[in-house]
Order: sequence, then structure tokens, then C-alpha cells
Amino acid sequence: MVKVAVLGCGILGTKIAGCLAYHGHLVKVYDSDARALNALYSNLESDREDLKKDGLMIQRQFLGQVLCMGRLEEAVQDADFIFEAVVDNMEIKKDLFERTSHLCRPSTIFVTNTLYLDVNEIVEKTAYKEQTLGLRFLHPVYAIPEVEITMTRYTSTEVLEKVKAFLEKMGKTLFFRSGKEPLILTPQQIESRKIARREQIRRQQGLPGLLTVALPQLGHSGNLSPAQDDEYGEFTLTYIY
Repeated sequence: MVKVAVLGCGILGTKIAGCLAYHGHLVKVYDSDARALNALYSNLESDREDLKKDGLMIQRQFLGQVLCMGRLEEAVQDADFIFEAVVDNMEIKKDLFERTSHLCRPSTIFVTNTLYLDVNEIVEKTAYKEQTLGLRFLHPVYAIPEVEITMTRYTSTEVLEKVKAFLEKMGKTLFFRSGKEPLILTPQQIESRKIARREQIRRQQGLPGLLTVALPQLGHSGNLSPAQDDEYGEFTLTYIY
């Protein structure tokens, strides 16, 4: 179990928190909007029901716990990883990174999720800049193996390796963006990944011992990449192995 903080519980932040809990991590979620925090558990329950309906979740609950935190320092003070998923506004992100970096441990890895903003500018006032980088989870997060990574000019090799190892244990695969436009999966591409995940769970159910309860995959085995017939247009995905 890894201690994780998620900052922002809109649609994306909620799904990131849920995915982390699905894989057994302790997740503390912070949002300055009390209404968003109040809606978090019902939104996660909706996600759980959708996962069960799609055959992507066998157990009744996520393996990890999700906690709502009303104060930023309570969410981040003991976190191993912080995932920022607030509105894509440069000033808001810069301010949040600066404040948060003085509340968490020096060893905490702090990542931002953004479509277009310059990650170097986001972290320019952050303490421990070598602990920062950009990670973009692709919607709808749970069954999607690809995670886009953007290193800042400060990101250390050690941090990159820690992030890679952490996400691979969740069956995720890092890739660098090629070109200016972000990768947005089509409904057909999303469905192909759901099919692959269902097949992985089906195979796990046939394993002996404790794994017959079909726990989410915690060891990286490629996450059963779908057949390579996806049309990415101008995209060339460079994967990190």
C-alpha cells in the first residue's frame, strides 16, 4: 500500500482516486470546494457500479481506502505521491504547487495533470523541483493502461524510475507525447481496452489460491495491450520500458 494524495475531485480527480484505491492504495482527496468533496463518495460508488456492470471489478469494494480531507496539509503531509488534478489554469496550478510543496515531505513525488500547460512553468516556484513531473491519465482511467508523461527540466532520473515502477504495478504503461496535440481515445479505442482488461480478469480467476478472487493486477505483465490496430492519426507513441 502506498499513501497517495489527490488534489481536486472533479471528474478526472475522482477517477484517479478511484483507480488508485482499486489497486489497494490509501488515497486522501482534497478539494477547496466542499460540495465537490461531499459528492466524492457517491461519484465513486457510481464508478464502482459501472466497473461491475462492465465486468471490470469482481470484488464488492475497492481494495484501498479513499478519505476526504478538508485541509490541504492533512491530505499531503504523509503522502508518498501527490497527483494534482485541478482545473487547467496556470495560476491556480502554480499557486497550489508552491503551497503544497512546503507542506509535504521532501521525498514526496508531485505530479500535475494537464492537457496543454507548460509543466516547467507550473513547477517554477515549487520546492524540491526534482520531485516533479507531468502525468496525464487517459479517460476513463480505470481500464486504460496508457499514461502520458512529461518530464520537467528538473525531474530526476530516480523520480522517473519510481513513478514508472509505481504505475507498472497498477498495469499502466508510460508514454511520451509526440507532437503538440494530446492523445484522446475514441470510444472504440476505450472499448478495446475494456475488453483486454476483462480478459485479464477472466484469466486471473482461473489461477490457484488467493488469486481466484480476481484481485486487480498488482504486478506488471504488459496489461494485455489491445491489438495494434488503433488509429492515432498524427500520434507516434514512444513507450518507456
